[in-house]
Amino acid sequence: MSTFGRNPKRFIDDGDGAVLVFEGLAHLTLDSGRVYRVWRQHDDKWMMRLVAEMEANPVGWARDQDGHLLLLAREEKNTCRSSFPSYVVLRVWPDGRLEALE
Repeated sequence: MSTFGRNPKRFIDDGDGAVLVFEGLAHLTLDSGRVYRVWRQHDDKWMMRLVAEMEANPVGWARDQDGHLLLLAREEKNTCRSSFPSYVVLRVWPDGRLEALE
């Protein structure tokens, strides 16, 4: 298992013994984020799987009625006139695809 290297921010119990780890960075024009799922196998070996990678900073989560992971992601918008964040809700499909919800 590799270690986290991109600013881990939140560790969330996923309800089945696994933990969701949110990593994110928002600095100047850079926005990046990842969500990992970490769990311990029966042989006590720790495993980690990348769940989602995005050009935003994950800040919250929920599950939809079908059990799919929903992420609240923050994007920094820096312009000459203003600096303000925007937020988007993303559905994470089992294959890692992200779908923005309206």
